[in-house]
Amino acid sequence: MNIQRITILAALVLGLALFMTKVELPREEKKKQEALLLGGVTPEALAQISISTSKAPPFALINESPENKSALDKTLPNQEKDLDTAQSEHWVIKRDQTLIDAKLDPAAVNALLKEITSSKLPEPLPADDVEGDKALYGFDKPEVTLQVKTANGKETVIELGKRSEYTGERYIRKNKESALFLVADSLYSATNKEEDSFRSRSRLEFSTPELTSLTIAAGDAQTVLEQKEGHWNIVQPYRAEANQEKVAELFRQLRALSVEKFKDMPEEIPAKIQGAKSDARITLESGADATKKRVLTFFSGQGEDAPHLFFQINDTLPLYQVAGNTISHFSLKPEVIRESRLHTYPVNLIEKVEITSSLLENNSLVLLRTKDGWTVDGGEADTMFVEEYLQRIGEIEAADLTEANEINSEIDPEQLRFLITLKGRAPLSLVVSKDTEAHQGQKLFRVLRTDGEKKQSLFLTEKDLFILQPKKESLLPVKSTEKNPNG
Repeated sequence: MNIQRITILAALVLGLALFMTKVELPREEKKKQEALLLGGVTPEALAQISISTSKAPPFALINESPENKSALDKTLPNQEKDLDTAQSEHWVIKRDQTLIDAKLDPAAVNALLKEITSSKLPEPLPADDVEGDKALYGFDKPEVTLQVKTANGKETVIELGKRSEYTGERYIRKNKESALFLVADSLYSATNKEEDSFRSRSRLEFSTPELTSLTIAAGDAQTVLEQKEGHWNIVQPYRAEANQEKVAELFRQLRALSVEKFKDMPEEIPAKIQGAKSDARITLESGADATKKRVLTFFSGQGEDAPHLFFQINDTLPLYQVAGNTISHFSLKPEVIRESRLHTYPVNLIEKVEITSSLLENNSLVLLRTKDGWTVDGGEADTMFVEEYLQRIGEIEAADLTEANEINSEIDPEQLRFLITLKGRAPLSLVVSKDTEAHQGQKLFRVLRTDGEKKQSLFLTEKDLFILQPKKESLLPVKSTEKNPNG
């Protein structure tokens, strides 16, 4: 008998569980979804959101890959999760059926989708409390009109009227029906926007390691750089090493360009820019055979309120207006982007240094790396002193750079010559002139730097030359009773 009772009780419990799972929970879920503004439609199921406001031209957000799913395919508790993974890249902006922009701001689009699909619709205002004249609630000229279409063809029109002075909520109505509702003003804040609010302000995305060349044209000057093995070198108008930090800074400036205004139509372009010669052009090439090319054209011009910088990509609209007038960041001449240090190799790559000078004992000095440290002229050297000296050489900055037509000038007579052997690389040589030259109002020593196929000349001050000249005694080990010769 007990077994029968237990069996019956178990059957009742199971039946109740099935009833809750199959009937009651879906019924409650359906009620929750029906209480939402769009009846539980998920963001992925939206195909189009047309927005018309009282202050801006109408436009439409189009989902080019909507999912045709019913409202109950995804339940309310999952909507937050679904929205986080909503594929906002499928959304584009169109105006009068013309594609305006396919690069939208994911955060702005997802915020709109979340507000529209998760906004709750309360009970309608009592009919006896609603005046007959809908203009009192702002529906003669709605602040915002939304036309929402789903993938299955369902269309909903939502109008947002005035803000209630008593509750701070917004009057809305659906499909021009007589029922009026009061909802949180967050829906108005999310939708009362111009199309530019949903467009990405960052227009340039590129992977630096994938770039093969960079061309900077400003006025009559053109500088071409090529990247090999992660290192940038100038190849036109002459061959020279580029300053890697300055090249990286240029890329950072390009990525940081933030669009303030979009000029989509020819009539929107400022008159002074129409037909004007560009102030700078930057060409980014990538691919094994430089098959991918992006040309950025920069103009300095007058915006609506102040001077601004404008640019285009591949000479097509839109024209982008960015903050400030920083054309100098993008019109770099070769002497600005050239490497001005004597060398940029870390000390751990240096294997041997051969120095020739009439000022040295025996006219030469040889530093050699061994498994135990460094030697000087075959004798023991203080490794720390040697590496500090080599580090200081690399930190010497040119007092000035030579003109393009002087960059490969040979030096005669010379007073100092370095031949630096590098691990896994071609040797580097530095030759310093014996006589000074008057340059930019200073008396400077010319240095010819040869690194593989690249030759470049630069100028050093007498102070820099003093640092460059080796002193054998300062590289030798210090006895415990002696002071460090380097001070």
